[in-house]
Amino acid sequence: MEYALAYPQIDPVITRSHVKLKNDLEVDLKISDPDDWGSMLQHFTGSKMHNIRLRTLAKERGLSLSEDGILEKEKLHRFKTETDFQSYEKSVKNRGIKLLIGLEVDIRPEGDFALSDKLMATLDYAIVSIHSAFDNTVAKNTERIITALSHPKALILGHPTGRIINHRQSLSADWEKVFAFCVKNHKLMEVNAYPDRLDLPDDLIKTALGKGVKLIINTDSHKAEQMNHMKYGVWQARKGYAMKRDVVNSLTWQNLQTVLK
Repeated sequence: MEYALAYPQIDPVITRSHVKLKNDLEVDLKISDPDDWGSMLQHFTGSKMHNIRLRTLAKERGLSLSEDGILEKEKLHRFKTETDFQSYEKSVKNRGIKLLIGLEVDIRPEGDFALSDKLMATLDYAIVSIHSAFDNTVAKNTERIITALSHPKALILGHPTGRIINHRQSLSADWEKVFAFCVKNHKLMEVNAYPDRLDLPDDLIKTALGKGVKLIINTDSHKAEQMNHMKYGVWQARKGYAMKRDVVNSLTWQNLQTVLK
């Protein structure tokens, strides 16, 4: 601490942990044991409300979170690096409620993503979806979809035809070719339960199932009450003759691991 307080731009020292610089900025000082560096860095990263939220989440799980680490049943877990913290996080994810990190990612016109590979690598899976340039040719749309699904983190094709009922027609693609790719590469087709979408359409659901494609039903919720849309997705899947065995939502956690690989 004495070394830090000797910094020539400090003027004045308000307390031993709070100083003011000559440029009028105020700075908090915290000295940490090297073994606690990862914990302290997490504690001092983000806003006050960010830390309050993290502490609340920890408390809900019977944990106590501080700049010293995570206290669990009288045992303090200390984290020297971010990697140490991530290892602990993975161990927690493997007990109790299972948590997966997924994200819907936009497919650009050329089949690449509006997200870097570095960020994609942090996901357990991605739902990849088209949101623009719907009027391409069948060949172009097919290539675009297959290029996107070729990414190792791209597991699900979201609202596959892009239709919005009574507002936008389905995009044109060689769906048999897309379905064949999905079967070969273990990709999933979404049945989007949002009432304005209901996408895949029932005829394509039936075709996909005939090729051996697995489905996943999602609500496409943008607020909590829209989670109730799930029933519409179930009804849509049934219209396409889907059975429980065809829908990965019905899998146990253990069996779902094979889908995520």
